[in-house]
Amino acid sequence: MKLNKAMAVLAAAMLTTSFASLADVNSGTVTFKGEVRDTPCNLDAGQGGTATVVDFGQLSLSQLNAGDSKYKNFELNLKNCSLTSIDDTDPQNPVTVTKTATITFDGVSKIAGQNLLATSGSAANVAVGIQDITFGTPAALNLRDGDNTLTYSAFVKKVGANAVTAGDFSTISTFEIAYQ
Repeated sequence: MKLNKAMAVLAAAMLTTSFASLADVNSGTVTFKGEVRDTPCNLDAGQGGTATVVDFGQLSLSQLNAGDSKYKNFELNLKNCSLTSIDDTDPQNPVTVTKTATITFDGVSKIAGQNLLATSGSAANVAVGIQDITFGTPAALNLRDGDNTLTYSAFVKKVGANAVTAGDFSTISTFEIAYQ
């Protein structure tokens, strides 16, 4: 009798285990990432920082062909800037040092002599620029300790003698903030 009870318990355990292995499951991974930098400011992650997207939306073909440009503002957010420090190399005469900074926008698809970025996609004869920025040339930044918001105005315009054709477009500009 004791053997029958033990066999019944063993059989029940085996059935429970086999049904549990048939249960539906969801699984996945979580990736944690970041970057440690030795810079006076932190650049926001994502929109407004390391991966900013400027969406021009739908543009008028006739207006672009007539020479009009469409402008769209975008921001880069620098957080927790610490630009001033004390140089106490000479303890008798400590000196306050303030770092300066420049930003350089660039792109692999620059149009020679026009300070514009060529676009890819089904739209033709459109290019993108950033007002008051020369691609590949550092521009001085006026930063202060704390948080800083850098505001720029991108634009789309017709390029070349041929008419703009309808479709989607995109291009990529990189930027680098250098501290001195």
